[in-house]
Amino acid sequence: MPTLPDVTLEDLDLNDAELFADGPPHALFARMRAEAPVLWNRPTDINDGFWSVTGYQDASSVISDWKTFSSARRGIFLQEEGILPKEFTQFLFSMMDPPDHDKHRMLLTKVFTPRAVAQREDDIRAVITTLLDSVIEQGACDFVRDVAVEFPLVVTANMLGVPQSDRGKLFEWTNKMADVSLPPEQGLEMMTEMAGYLVGLVSERRERPTDDLLSRLIHAEVDGEKLNDIEIVVHFAQLMAGGNETTRNAFAGGLLALIENPDQRQALLDDPSLIGSTVEEILRWHTPIMHNVRTATEDVELRGARIEEGQRLALWHVAANRDPAVVPDPDSFDISRGGVKHMSFSGGRHFCLGNQLARLELRICIAETLRRMPDMALAGPVGRFPNNTFHWMTSMPVSFTPGPVSR
Repeated sequence: MPTLPDVTLEDLDLNDAELFADGPPHALFARMRAEAPVLWNRPTDINDGFWSVTGYQDASSVISDWKTFSSARRGIFLQEEGILPKEFTQFLFSMMDPPDHDKHRMLLTKVFTPRAVAQREDDIRAVITTLLDSVIEQGACDFVRDVAVEFPLVVTANMLGVPQSDRGKLFEWTNKMADVSLPPEQGLEMMTEMAGYLVGLVSERRERPTDDLLSRLIHAEVDGEKLNDIEIVVHFAQLMAGGNETTRNAFAGGLLALIENPDQRQALLDDPSLIGSTVEEILRWHTPIMHNVRTATEDVELRGARIEEGQRLALWHVAANRDPAVVPDPDSFDISRGGVKHMSFSGGRHFCLGNQLARLELRICIAETLRRMPDMALAGPVGRFPNNTFHWMTSMPVSFTPGPVSR
């Protein structure tokens, strides 16, 4: 684990994306867990301050208590006024509390069923096969740009029913949704464009439904009620963005972890049945979404910290996932861990709706990539985008023994 120069915790500002320039500051988070597991971050021009929670049990208890710690009151990310206007985010079920959250989640659960996910296995395998075919004869590629970015976007677009001719626009919009550095006026322009497109697509699917999640979402009911067009557009956009971030980041980060830990890669090559535990360790090790935020609905005490009503708490999943209280030797990458605990899919009522799809995607794409490129090696420095929300890698040049395309 990399070391950091001495930092006065009281002066620490985790709004500073440069702290994450080389990836999450794990040494700093370890110190916070030991010295100040609930630490106040002073107000800045980005927000009015927040409490950082870095321990697994503390973060789990907060995220499970929606009555005391709200998702709806001030959003779930540190930049409360992000690129998306509140007129949009109020319809995101990830930023709702019960009973509204439960109603919308129930509707989405009706269409995002285990059966619907399982039916995508052949498509998922076909997508990764096509992407690997596009580079395998070259013996080298930028794995992030050429494979990892494209894979979840194509899978999710297929599942949602986006026409092939429209995917370029939707992929661009989806990436912008996750870019917290985007100026608000550009975010609003992007949302206006995307909403206009999706309203047209919804209208078309309402008249001519097909076997995709969008058609099912349009016609799903709970207690005789259906979603209106705005709600459908927002949920569609959230599913598209959510389907992108977790798999994209974990796929690239997981391959990097296997390259940097050749003994673990060889163990997986020798025993492919370890792919399930490998995926869980990758999700723990390369936490795709680093934090979620909750807002206190009343004065409350946590680990001796006096939290006032209206103050926000940042639950650092990336730190909780390396808490030695629940993960032995957390700074080692070990694919043989049994029952590994992690918070990469959040928790409580907001446990990620798409977790089974993400797990299936990762099992297939990791296994297929290793099967066809077992000697993959880094061929240049890994590029990262300084970001305290998403564990983004922007490039990963790799080399491997060239192979044949699939027939």
